[in-house]
Amino acid sequence: MPDSHQYVLRYFASLIEKEVGIRYKDDQYQLKKRLDDMSQIAGYADCSQFYDFIKNNGLTVQLREMIWNLAGNHETSFFRNKMVFTNTLRSILDTPDYQKMIRPVKIWSAACSSGQEAYSIAIVCAKWQSQQRGRQVNVIASDVSSDMLKKATSGSYSLQELNKDSGLLPEEIREWFDTSDAKTYHAKTALKSRVLFLRQNLLQPLRAAGAHGPFDIIFLRNVLIYFHEAIRKKVTEKVADLLVPNGYLIPGATESLSLDAGNTGLERMSVNGNFIYQKKPETSVL
Repeated sequence: MPDSHQYVLRYFASLIEKEVGIRYKDDQYQLKKRLDDMSQIAGYADCSQFYDFIKNNGLTVQLREMIWNLAGNHETSFFRNKMVFTNTLRSILDTPDYQKMIRPVKIWSAACSSGQEAYSIAIVCAKWQSQQRGRQVNVIASDVSSDMLKKATSGSYSLQELNKDSGLLPEEIREWFDTSDAKTYHAKTALKSRVLFLRQNLLQPLRAAGAHGPFDIIFLRNVLIYFHEAIRKKVTEKVADLLVPNGYLIPGATESLSLDAGNTGLERMSVNGNFIYQKKPETSVL
């Protein structure tokens, strides 16, 4: 690959990291694939022409929107790492503090992609609420991609998406989804009404999500792994500020937070074999 092409790739890697935090510098194959998609959609023959336009005209609103939509991985499924939902989340909800809580329990899915995580949370909470008289749960879900949020809000999925990674059980599909052709399934109002979707770039001030906080439980799963260490720390600190005292932060299965160099107020703990983090009361600013 010519040096000029390498320069273009490095330029876009830096631009994407600046805009959405995702680090592509060590993965040129995925970066090239993303750039080919962006260039084609923007109407350019290759990423070099795309680069020339941006250098000459700047990053337009439309191109920034495209980067926010296409730069991410968006890999997700219903009940991904199922024990996190059926075991860890449910165990938290079953603690005395939550069983006695008068106000609504507030949960934020902070990188919800196309909505499967948020709906999985809502299903677990619905089952919990059916056993806890009068308990309320508010589930907020956000993503940087408007395309992903459009799909999430629609609540429409293929049977393959519902079954991916041993996701939903057949009885759960029947309870929470309707279909007319056994190909496309639509979330019922009883499920869709349990989740509020909104747009939030985690690199920017958390105003959209923060307006609905502070939160008792925050899911920040399978997103920090794509960030550089400095960005991981900054995002973790901002997200932790939106936790109530003794609130819980749930990362992805392969993600471990570097707490020693940050001011998060979080302590690592294990809930039934899954490592999560809890906000120390004395450090909460909310």
